[in-house]
Amino acid sequence: MNTTTLEPKEPMTRRQIILILILCLLLLGGIAGQMLRDRWSGPPLEELIHHGQLPAYRININAADVAELSLLPGIGPGRAARIIAYRQEHGPFKAVEDLARVPGITRKIASQLTHYATIE
Repeated sequence: MNTTTLEPKEPMTRRQIILILILCLLLLGGIAGQMLRDRWSGPPLEELIHHGQLPAYRININAADVAELSLLPGIGPGRAARIIAYRQEHGPFKAVEDLARVPGITRKIASQLTHYATIE
């Protein structure tokens, strides 16, 4: 009768355990980040326009505070603060598309905001 014995493997080293923990944390962080992006980003603007679900009012980017600006899609508290700082330094915006001049706001974001923002 042929019997094989299972030899115990060497225990994992401390370094291997730490590496596995770091990889697990990175994986969980990535999953959590994706969930937050999905939750806060909302439906794409094109989908809202297609279904006629535009906002009932527009936010005046020349008068809004951080809280109001943060309601705009793609604009969080950090970008809102930069909008206000830019506005204070350069004066009122002449067009919503001028938001692209604010550091951290791309032309794409600025052009999408024309449905949600106004300069009046």
